[in-house]
Amino acid sequence: MSVCVAELTPDQLLTLQCLKETLQSCLPQAPCSFYDDRYFLRFLRARNFDLVTATEMCRRNLQWRRDEKIDEILHDPTLPDPVIARLIPYGFYGFARNGSPVVIERSGAAQHAECLKLKTLEQIVRTHVYLQEKVLRICRERGRDKMIVIMDMQGLHLSRVTKKCVRCVPSNRRDRSGALPRDA
Repeated sequence: MSVCVAELTPDQLLTLQCLKETLQSCLPQAPCSFYDDRYFLRFLRARNFDLVTATEMCRRNLQWRRDEKIDEILHDPTLPDPVIARLIPYGFYGFARNGSPVVIERSGAAQHAECLKLKTLEQIVRTHVYLQEKVLRICRERGRDKMIVIMDMQGLHLSRVTKKCVRCVPSNRRDRSGALPRDA
C-alpha cells in the first residue's frame, strides 16, 4: 500500500483530491497543518481507496475531533494530568531506526482501580488522547505517517481490571472502528 503522496498512482491522487474537496466544508475554519494530504491519505489507505467509505470515516473523525475539541487539546494547561501519568505509565521513548516515534505503554504496571478512585474516566481518556496527539505531532514534524507502540503487559492480571475499565473498552472500540483509521 502506498505510504506517501509521491508514491500514489494517478487514480489514487485523483481520489485523494476528491476526498479533500468533498470534506473541505467539514474542516475547521482556522488553518491547521494537521489536515494535510497525509491526514486524508490515512483514511483512504484504511478503506483501500474506496472514496465513499473513506469519506464517511473521515467525516465521523472530523466530527469527533470537533465534539471533543481535539485540535485544542495540546494547549490545555491541565494536561497531561500528573496523577494519571504516575498511575498509568505511558510515554514517548525515542525514535526507531526508520525514524518513527516509539511509544511504550506499560499496561501491566498501570494502577487502573486507583486511578479511577482519583480521576474520572473522561479525565483518563482525555489524558490518553492528549498523549496520542503529542506523538502524532512528532510524527508530522518528522514526516512520518506511523508510530511504533510497545505494550508492556508484564504484571497485567484480569483481577486488576475493574467494571469501569471494562465499560470503557466498548465505547473506545466503537470510536476507533468508526472514526479512526488503522493500517492493516
